[in-house]
Amino acid sequence: DPAAPATNLSTALAFTSPPVYVEPVDGSTAGGDLVTITATWRGGPFSADGVRVYFGDAAGTDVTVLAYNATPRSVRLTVRTPSGQAAGLVQGSVDLVSACNLESSMTAEAAARLCDIAFAFEFFTPPSVQVTPTRAAPDGTTTAAGDSSVTITAKNFPSVKSLADVAVSFGAKRCDGVNCSVLGLQNTVDGVVVTASVPAAAQTGSVALTVEYIGAAAPPPGAAAGSTFVRAKKSAAASFTYQVRSMVVTSARFCSNCNTGSTCLVYGQCAIGGAPLWNQMGVSGTGALTLVLDNVPAALATNALKVLSSDQVSQYVLVSLGSSFGVVQRARMAGSTKLVLEVGLSGALQAGQSLTASVSVRADPASPSRSQATFPLELVDTSIQLQCGQCQGPTTGASAVDVVVTNFALTPVTLQAMLVHFGPLVAQQVVWVSSVNGSTRLRVTPPDYTCSACSTSGGSAAVTLRLSYAADDSDVASATFTYWSPPALSSARLLSSGVALTVSFDQSTDRMGAPAGAPTQACAAVFQSADAVLGSGAICTWTADSTLSVSLGIGASVAPGSVLALNGTLRSANLLSATAGPSGAGLAPATPTAPVLLLKGPTTIDPCSSLLVTASATSPRAVQYAWSCLNDASFNAYLAGVSGGTLFLSAGTAQMATVGKTYQIAVVATDFMGFASKVVTISVLKQASPAPQLAFSPSSLSTTRNQAVLVKAQAVFSSCPTAQSSLGFSWRKVSGPADVPDTGFATGPQLYFAPNTLTAGGTYVFALSVWVGDDPSQASESQWELDVGYQSLVAAIDGGSSAMISSDARVKLSAAASQDPDVSIGDPGLSFSWRCTISDGASSLPCQEASTGDELPLPLTSTVDLDPGSLAPSPYPYVFVASVSKTGRAPVTAQKLVYVLAEPVPSITLTMSCSRGADDASGCCEVGDSVLVNPGSRLALEADSDSAGVSFSWALDPAVDLSDPAVAPLGTKGSVAVIQSRAGLLVAGLDYTLQLRGTLNGSVGVAEMGVRVNQPPAGGVCRACRYVEGGEGGACDKTGDSLVDSFRLTCSGWADPEGFSTLYYKFGYQAAGSTVWLDESSESERVVTFPQGTVTVMAMVIDPCGSSTAVLYDSMEVTTEARRRGGARRDFVLSVGLQTALGRLDRSMQCGNVDDVNLMVGSTALTANYVTAAGSDAAAEVKYQLLQRIAAASNAAVRTSGYVCETLGILALLGVRPADLGPPTVNQTSLLINGLADSLAATQFLPMSCVESAVSTVSSGLAALTLNVTAATSASAAGTGNVSAA
Repeated sequence: DPAAPATNLSTALAFTSPPVYVEPVDGSTAGGDLVTITATWRGGPFSADGVRVYFGDAAGTDVTVLAYNATPRSVRLTVRTPSGQAAGLVQGSVDLVSACNLESSMTAEAAARLCDIAFAFEFFTPPSVQVTPTRAAPDGTTTAAGDSSVTITAKNFPSVKSLADVAVSFGAKRCDGVNCSVLGLQNTVDGVVVTASVPAAAQTGSVALTVEYIGAAAPPPGAAAGSTFVRAKKSAAASFTYQVRSMVVTSARFCSNCNTGSTCLVYGQCAIGGAPLWNQMGVSGTGALTLVLDNVPAALATNALKVLSSDQVSQYVLVSLGSSFGVVQRARMAGSTKLVLEVGLSGALQAGQSLTASVSVRADPASPSRSQATFPLELVDTSIQLQCGQCQGPTTGASAVDVVVTNFALTPVTLQAMLVHFGPLVAQQVVWVSSVNGSTRLRVTPPDYTCSACSTSGGSAAVTLRLSYAADDSDVASATFTYWSPPALSSARLLSSGVALTVSFDQSTDRMGAPAGAPTQACAAVFQSADAVLGSGAICTWTADSTLSVSLGIGASVAPGSVLALNGTLRSANLLSATAGPSGAGLAPATPTAPVLLLKGPTTIDPCSSLLVTASATSPRAVQYAWSCLNDASFNAYLAGVSGGTLFLSAGTAQMATVGKTYQIAVVATDFMGFASKVVTISVLKQASPAPQLAFSPSSLSTTRNQAVLVKAQAVFSSCPTAQSSLGFSWRKVSGPADVPDTGFATGPQLYFAPNTLTAGGTYVFALSVWVGDDPSQASESQWELDVGYQSLVAAIDGGSSAMISSDARVKLSAAASQDPDVSIGDPGLSFSWRCTISDGASSLPCQEASTGDELPLPLTSTVDLDPGSLAPSPYPYVFVASVSKTGRAPVTAQKLVYVLAEPVPSITLTMSCSRGADDASGCCEVGDSVLVNPGSRLALEADSDSAGVSFSWALDPAVDLSDPAVAPLGTKGSVAVIQSRAGLLVAGLDYTLQLRGTLNGSVGVAEMGVRVNQPPAGGVCRACRYVEGGEGGACDKTGDSLVDSFRLTCSGWADPEGFSTLYYKFGYQAAGSTVWLDESSESERVVTFPQGTVTVMAMVIDPCGSSTAVLYDSMEVTTEARRRGGARRDFVLSVGLQTALGRLDRSMQCGNVDDVNLMVGSTALTANYVTAAGSDAAAEVKYQLLQRIAAASNAAVRTSGYVCETLGILALLGVRPADLGPPTVNQTSLLINGLADSLAATQFLPMSCVESAVSTVSSGLAALTLNVTAATSASAAGTGNVSAA
């Protein structure tokens, strides 16, 4: 109205300096990097000759002004960074003061404000790389076993999210999935470990192996999330050499009687199942010596040696047997580097000789160049044999063994001319026993195997037990004797989680008597000072005969460098060794993995607010926190004195002196192993005007697209004396992939995305605005970051991990179930390859077609289908490996063992599915190439066969008693079985094999599948304390007032032995005979209110696969303010406690903090039960008021299954006393239950305990209605009531 009096409106304006653009935002500490700076200022014109650029206190060099604008004032220039700077963030400046045309009255300080341009710059230590191994053959193989990969440790390298962030090159060959591939990566404390395959090279020599970061540039510390920055190139190189490896003879085995067919040795056996002689050759002229050579000239693989005659083979291969030559009877290539020869004698040779034989090979008969390898060979008379009944014993104190020498008669006199040797040692004693039919029996005492040249490998030493002539040491006959040493610790490594050790021994042990089915024992039985070093309650579990898993107990002190000492009672698995002495091994550090650090706090405060920022890091022991401010020297000096994980500034935040400034608070966490986290920052704007604050839960999130995402912002009114009304909220996407579904934006401060709706590999930044409904000028905005990583590819071969077939059956293998979990089964982007190997008793060789001896051809598809007869019967399994790959992703493999028998056997397969057990435990999940099964899961097993009439039976290895119907309700006979893993049935951390046997007409087929029992989180504690703003300061008050005080429930120090980085926490309590469980979340603390009385606090820690700790307990003593003041029960409605509780509920609703409503309603309802009479008006009014607030909160909340379950539990509390529920309360409760049920999708799981809560609530409502009708009937009979109204 123009005629109305004028109204003055005012608002606060915060002026900020124009942004400075720096490209790149970082540079090497070595200096010399070219940086481009674009900036504006408010001063006058300047002279380019006077420009100076500083990085901290150090001046840059070669400053060049590229462009200058007079209006508005802006300049674009380049400068080179100074050398010798420390790594880290510095404040840089462009100094124009000396060149500004200043007014005479302008002070230097004013000139600095107008003409100095400030910017942030980060110096980094140049990356470096180490590669292992440093050499490869021209075909790319790096080991004799045929491995073709290298491990590249890149230090001072950025963190990587996927393989697409790293480029690896060998010279000019980039690993693009064709030449070679990046196979895997792991972020470490100061860089990344990359595994890559090695490409083949056309020639020998050295090339540069280069690793370069090509991922998205991360914002520098303190920068706004979602902003785009240019960083300097991060790369490093090391020398890598291609060289021809020396040819070697990997095995030399002789058979007097050869198998018929294409080879003398068939899978390591001579004819009639005889064992070959190693590094020996008979001189009788029959049989053949089979040699396996590796690293033969590559060109030899192109020559079809197997079809050449002996004369033709001699053009390529020459075998020298001392002064004579061998005759190569057969030759064939096994893969590209191995050559198998069968060699006979060319003439008579003298037995008893030990000689150095040699093999020379040339790839081209016209070339004089040859590769040569030598090997030891003993010429023996195979008619004379040395046999012993017990050819093994301990390294010290071995008992005498009986030795029989056939076809060689000795008398006590002639024995004096003989010697018996055990490797380099002479027998301690030799006693003649008898000589019958030309054979001699001796009793020989082995010497102690303790000489300087005596050593064991894998706990044993196989030495030659030989009988020789004393005069010339020529051999008569020999055999192998094995010495067994006591088990010794070969390694002890602390897992990265810090909650467990993996201890390895040099051999299989007797597990100190622990049976395979019950491999867990107290660690005091194994180690000295177990409680002091490993912690009270530490558990040792034998995961294999040579491997011990140690779950650390409370108070563990073990750390890298600690020495573990055995207690001296361990023996070898065969019980032949002496007991282990008190040997020890130093604890090796874990793979250096940085602790994950999270900061939680508001990103905007006002002049009246306090500030609470909490830091939490994943570590089972105390963490050291270092706080700093990146852009304010005064505040940084204050933060230097802050210790612990809590930063609290009281109202007004005097330490943050400048209003309108965004303070960049940084934290670094260092765990007990000395590993430091990345610098994590939170930017806090101290704005000039009052505004509500926001803090996100979780503070940020890294997840995968198969997980639901729920973030909740906790809103708090300004502490300034302003009017308070309901807050308004609005979400927006700041940056990230474009396919964010609109349904994800919830009304209010909660944001939810259903599983499989976000983009894998994407980083999202969302902003939440909050304002006071009656005063929109009171507003603030905070940002929240969501990182969606890639899931690992999944490789799977149908039918189990092993199978048994007949040689005349088809071989069908399918990896079609392999997938990229971020896409779907049948992803056209997946590539497949297969390989097959089999042992010949000494070496692993490529599989061959049975009929031709050619290497088995395998397809580049998801399935393998081989004709009957393709594979020959073998005592060793054919190992088929399917490799699944995809561009930019780490390839994965699945393996299946195929046993081929000569006799007919039914071909059978097994499949397994997991479901939640009776106690609501999750089923199982796949992690890498392992299937993790949670204790308490129900395993559904199904058998199938291509033959009719097969009888099936099921078993577990290690053996588990499946005769109990509670464990195997369908029994163990039949095509379908169910195993219900009750508590204690399966040992956490142990590998089990599901075994299926199929019998048909007396023939038995076998299929197997391996599973691992998931270990729950470990290492931490949970407790409850009365909440004190800013933290308890180390003290923990276990008392408080009901409904007035708040209580902090915290879990700290937890980590997962299986390596999961994200854990979930579920809190609850028991009071007044009722149990309340809250919804689980990734936040390790909750602030709650409690009812009157002794409160038992409960907590569980859960990993992403669903394995949970046992329920952890603490207790609190809670009183009521009304009771302390002497108030009667009937006065409760007017008590301070109730008014406080209702006021808190209303404020929570105003702030949109709907999660707090359930917590406060539960404690208020239980306290009301304690201080009000059942059925009283006061009690009924309280219950009705509480139900109204639950209904309002439920309408505003994201109704996940966890929230629904929590709400049903709270409703059950309201109905504990049916007499308190009037008809309106019962009616609204029924409507609320129906609404909650309808909101759940059909696929969402609701635990049985939640269903029981709903049933309990309905039962209470029915009881309440009955009471109401009865009361109304009684009143009507007395003439005071109305039945129909009731």
